[in-house]
Amino acid sequence: MGLNPPRPALKQMRGLGVKDNTMDIAQKIIEAHKLKFDSQPPLQQCSVSRCTFSRIWAMPDRWTFKIQPIKELLYRFCSDGKGWIDPFGGENSPAEITNDINPERPTKFHMDALDFLRQQPDNSANGVLFDPPYSFTQAKECYDSFGKDLFIEHDKIPTKMDYWASCKKEIARIVKTGGLVICFGWNSNGIGHNRGFEMLEVMLLPHGGSKNDTIVTVERKFTYQLDFGQHSG
Repeated sequence: MGLNPPRPALKQMRGLGVKDNTMDIAQKIIEAHKLKFDSQPPLQQCSVSRCTFSRIWAMPDRWTFKIQPIKELLYRFCSDGKGWIDPFGGENSPAEITNDINPERPTKFHMDALDFLRQQPDNSANGVLFDPPYSFTQAKECYDSFGKDLFIEHDKIPTKMDYWASCKKEIARIVKTGGLVICFGWNSNGIGHNRGFEMLEVMLLPHGGSKNDTIVTVERKFTYQLDFGQHSG
């Protein structure tokens, strides 16, 4: 978007007795700013053009993957689940490799999510489903229920931002270039551009009443090497 020089303002300056050389300097400043604005790449415009946005009302469900629009989205991106990983599997996850700290859930592993992710090889996953507890309160209730001490190691406290940032760092490490990550929660942050991911789709699911919307993001990994240790949640 260009910035047109405010020529009426220059005429007003002349009317106030401002010298020509001063106005020449002002004109050069205006032109320089115009060049600066015109030379900026339209990053925001490009991001929007690549990303599909939808808003669909849906009945809420305790189990995210049973919500109808989410079931349809998963069918599009993760139909057979082959090579997909889910660190918070819960119920009904289509991923091939699933984990949930609750031993009663029908998953292959029952570990802390961060420990589970750290065991996965680099660039090994076709995709990851990331459906963690949506708030610190939910996280505390979940982990307290299974006797996990929340205050042993700084980066393993699920009620701290570092924990979720560490999970995202591991996800960025294990997903192949071109692979996908589908995140579920109350925000649209996803894994993030700084970790090498581009946003493909955002789905907003209002549930009515006072319930929070469920927000789904679909991202694709576009880069192979990043200094993951430099990024935070």
